[in-house]
Amino acid sequence: MYQSGRALAELSAEVGNKLAIQAGFSPTRKIYQDLSWQANDPLVHYTLGDLLDPFNPPGDPNRTNAIRFAIPPEIALTNSNLGILNERYRPWGGNPNQSVDRIARDLRFKDPLITRSDDWQFPTNKFPNVGWIGRVHRGTPWQTVYLKADIAPTNDWFRWAGSYGTHPTNDWNIVECFTTALNDNAARGLLGVNQTNLAAWSAVLNGLMIAIPTNDVGGLQSILIGPHPPPPIATNLVPDIVAGINRTRTMESLLDPTGHGLPLFHRMGRILATPELTFGTINVPSQSPGLYHRWIQYMPRDEVLECIPQHILSLIKEDEPRFVVYAFGQALRKAPNSLYLGSGTFNRLCTNYQVTAEFVSKSVIRIEGTPLAPRAVVESYNELVPE
Repeated sequence: MYQSGRALAELSAEVGNKLAIQAGFSPTRKIYQDLSWQANDPLVHYTLGDLLDPFNPPGDPNRTNAIRFAIPPEIALTNSNLGILNERYRPWGGNPNQSVDRIARDLRFKDPLITRSDDWQFPTNKFPNVGWIGRVHRGTPWQTVYLKADIAPTNDWFRWAGSYGTHPTNDWNIVECFTTALNDNAARGLLGVNQTNLAAWSAVLNGLMIAIPTNDVGGLQSILIGPHPPPPIATNLVPDIVAGINRTRTMESLLDPTGHGLPLFHRMGRILATPELTFGTINVPSQSPGLYHRWIQYMPRDEVLECIPQHILSLIKEDEPRFVVYAFGQALRKAPNSLYLGSGTFNRLCTNYQVTAEFVSKSVIRIEGTPLAPRAVVESYNELVPE
């Protein structure tokens, strides 16, 4: 209690017009906040989603913005993971500090043999063809543009990349956006992806130089695809590849939810769903010569796996709706003695004609645009002469 007027005056001068003052006892609590942003691939760090595991619970110390209490108050704070290898760092082979990683060597999520950033061999000059787009980093951890057939489970992919929309097979849709043809005329010789004949595909596949495994422990052999492959290749690869393309095309009808789908590739990139183009054949067992198998022990580099798509994407095209119109015309005249001269309503009716001239034309018409706004383009028009 302040008894004297002097003490009261000093207190009044100290407080003045203040709205808040320090109480005699102020209870406090010590809290701290973790801001842990960890990159998986050092080349992918542009958004918060690239630096955060979306499946970590809110209280996980490695989750961004996790707030924790220091109990007891005198607890010593640490530098967390600063200065050590990120827990999310998981190139090919996995994190060396983690013993369990079921996708450590899964080519659906990351490129084979890329164990650090210096292992990339990105193209630095102009691309020789469309297929070289497969050597461009796609913006998800440890992966270039995906030209392979196997499909990563969507939930596992979300945990890996933090987004469903960046699923690797979405890359199949971008290959048709690029071409090496300088104009429309230069693209006339390209093969449509819905071609079913072995002879047509042989023109595209024969003569390609590829590397194939001779065993499951990393042995490779370079060969030219052709009708008579050298040993130890026991079968011609071209029929196997064409059979795989036709099988995959047939399965496209199952993608229509109405059940009325057509066995067609509606987009050029859908042909990349064919396993035989990258890493496997249906009927080649695991230790036999042939194309790559999904889970061989020593996987080659990605550009070796995608060798066939790399070579042929500039030689094929998406089929366009087109049809051929044959037009027939004739010039006629009354034949002799062809008039009916009897009585009745048919008097002077012509009962026979003679052909005096004939005309035949052939037109090839292509349909462009969407189904709601189609546009017919006449590709060619020819008048056919008698042979």
